Amino acid sequence: MCLGCSPDPIASGSDLRDGMAMLYQRTHSATADELRLAATEIPRAGHEGPLESFPGDLDALTEALRAAGSALAMSGVRVVPAAESHDQGVCRRYQRAAVVWPTDPPPSHERFAAALAQLHDAAAATRLAARRCDEARQTVEALLRSSDHAGSA
Repeated sequence: MCLGCSPDPIASGSDLRDGMAMLYQRTHSATADELRLAATEIPRAGHEGPLESFPGDLDALTEALRAAGSALAMSGVRVVPAAESHDQGVCRRYQRAAVVWPTDPPPSHERFAAALAQLHDAAAATRLAARRCDEARQTVEALLRSSDHAGSA
């Protein structure tokens, strides 16, 4: 255990829901707006637009997912401040987060760690979704190219 840290009690399920509500509030960021826009364009383009434009739609969604992944990766500092040169470990960051936390009592160190882990997992899942979306775009492009070659043969 780091110097200055003490074990905190494990919070109950209701404590977790109440104390973590701030983390689940909707945010209105440009990245979230871009992701929503790209995601709504895919179904519309799939049914209304020409198939040839579908890879471009998937590319836009891939880029929006990448931006969302980056935003999630950077969002942890909204919950726990970034490390500073004088920090002796992550416990000091949790202590600084607790000092400015908008509710009393602030979350335990374990709950701060859980929030950071969830944000990290969400960022990783979003980056994976971006890679899979890009792979789908490449597959559709290959299908369109093979159709062009088959039609000219």
